[in-house]
Amino acid sequence: MKRFLSILASLALLMLLATDGLAQRSVVVRKRQTTGNENRVALVIGNFSYTRIATLGNPGNDARDMAAALESSGFKVTLLLDANRKKMNQAIRDLGRSLQKGGVGLFYYAGHGVQVEGTNYLIPIGADINQEFEVQDEAVSTNRILGMMKSAGNSLNMVFLDACRNNPYKGSFRSATRGLAAVSRTPKGSLISYATDAGAVAADGTGRNGTYTKHLLRYMREPGLELSQMMKRVRAGVERDTGGKQTPFELSSLTGDFYFTRARMDTSRPATFAKTQPRAEDPKDDPAAKDAWDMVKGSDDIVTLNDFVSQFPGSRYARSARFRIGILERQKSGRQARLDEERRRRDAEERRLARERRRQERLEAERSRREAEARGLAERRRRREGPPPTYNLGRVRWKVQSSFGSKLPILGASGFEFSRRLKRMSNGAINLKFFEPGALNPSLESFNTVRNGGIEAAYTSSAYNTGRNMAFSIFASIPFGMSADLFYEWITTGPGRSLYENLYSRYGIVPIPCTMYGPEGFGWFKRPIHSLADLRGIKMRFFGLGAKVMQKLGVSTQLLAATDIYPALERGVIDATEFSFPHIDIALGFYQITKNYYYPGWHQRSSMVDLQINKRTWERLRPNARNLIRYACKENMKSSLREERRLSLQAVSTTLLVYAVRFEMTGLLSHRVFDSRRNDGHSQSRSRASR
Repeated sequence: MKRFLSILASLALLMLLATDGLAQRSVVVRKRQTTGNENRVALVIGNFSYTRIATLGNPGNDARDMAAALESSGFKVTLLLDANRKKMNQAIRDLGRSLQKGGVGLFYYAGHGVQVEGTNYLIPIGADINQEFEVQDEAVSTNRILGMMKSAGNSLNMVFLDACRNNPYKGSFRSATRGLAAVSRTPKGSLISYATDAGAVAADGTGRNGTYTKHLLRYMREPGLELSQMMKRVRAGVERDTGGKQTPFELSSLTGDFYFTRARMDTSRPATFAKTQPRAEDPKDDPAAKDAWDMVKGSDDIVTLNDFVSQFPGSRYARSARFRIGILERQKSGRQARLDEERRRRDAEERRLARERRRQERLEAERSRREAEARGLAERRRRREGPPPTYNLGRVRWKVQSSFGSKLPILGASGFEFSRRLKRMSNGAINLKFFEPGALNPSLESFNTVRNGGIEAAYTSSAYNTGRNMAFSIFASIPFGMSADLFYEWITTGPGRSLYENLYSRYGIVPIPCTMYGPEGFGWFKRPIHSLADLRGIKMRFFGLGAKVMQKLGVSTQLLAATDIYPALERGVIDATEFSFPHIDIALGFYQITKNYYYPGWHQRSSMVDLQINKRTWERLRPNARNLIRYACKENMKSSLREERRLSLQAVSTTLLVYAVRFEMTGLLSHRVFDSRRNDGHSQSRSRASR
């Protein structure tokens, strides 16, 4: 009997040992899983304050909240906000070196991302990308991150990309595609999670966080939820919030389980695999601290968070609170710095505008003073000077080629009227016979014909000679130049007269200003002009120095004689034209083809037509004949200026309405067109983009 009992005792001992061995083997297997005690390293990046592309609303909050959540899960976190390419690459290298020690690695990114030819790129702050080929040099490839994790050889890696928004460069990329692309292979022991399907676009969310990151944060904190199960719940939550428009997906080569937050120990039952000595309660596990932290962890109030740290300085949550306080203080300091900089910029701009206003006022006052002086001088001279003698004139018979038709108001009619006036004043001794355009030579060849002595004189504009010397433009029209009254004094009795005569003297010609008129129209256009962009590519007949200005603005200019303009518009050789005053342009029929007219022009505040005389012919005249011709031209200038003002006012107020022309006053400078250059490049919207 004793022997039988001994055998039973031995069997019971063997069974107890076997059971204990099985329990020990179960504990070893669990230690091979990611229990939360291993090395955990994370890199979190949030880019949002972009300057060259649209700014984003939530990535800053997403990155900060993700960093806090990972810290509470035992990760050693590196947080980067608004990082440039150099900082991102350095942080990725540091993460790789940390993972070579083993453990769990995690990379999280919120911000702009693009795919180019199947490769995903994360856009750093300050990236200067204008063409597709520049992406590789300016952005950070996700292949770099995956390659780093693969070479580290650690047990588990996770990549979370909340960057699946529309390509911000799609206008300049040939292969622009919505969303990000799925990688073909993942490193062993890795999980790559995208905020939405490959090629789709993710929502930014209406709250503090993006839709995808909001659910990540929620389920990462749930105790006892394994990684693959967590991602299923994230996917279901995102689909629910977006009505099925967004579905997160992931690529996984994991072979084990991972828990961000382990399940709480059930203290209602004793542990079966090991016995532990009872210990005093750890102040870090104070339930009151946890309840308080749950209430304040989402707060942006630094005072509230400091109160929590003061009340629970030894709790496990104090470190997260201090970390959040640091983030909020840096944000506050950065916001204040930006506000101060914006205030300084506004103050500087206001001072600059005030200086500019004072300068314009001084210029306007000086211009008014000079014009008043010129008018006074002209009036005194008019009272002092009378017509020259009309005897001993000799007999003068000239052929004069006009560049403007006799039926053309002001420009042409004024020349023929000058001929009749001179004949009356000289009692028939001086007879200048005017010929219609093209009768003696082509309209633009009068200069050479007079110079060579083919005809005695020509009635034409100095602007037609700019192909020989740009200085001729000064005596025809100057952009933003003198008013007609001031120009008249400058060219007849001021310093302009000697410049004018010396220039023509080089070519054997004597010039006499003979017709004067005020501002002409800016032009007739086949389509409305609202900005500089509307001018680019237009083919336009343009005159004088103003043509150089228009060429700088992208307009293809050419100079055409008056009779050639209408056919060129009709055949589509040109898209727009400027020529003269409203009543003259209407007489030429421009309104029949172009229905958009802008007046007055900035390029011709005043203009002049010359009587250009062969120098040898002029020197053969008697002195009294020369003086009478000059006097007749001067009187013709005064009368033509008065008549031009009357007809222009009449045409603007009535005639244009009759012909159903779209008319717009532009002022000396077309604010609608030219002031837009001040705003180009300064109106880039900083709108909040969807992702």
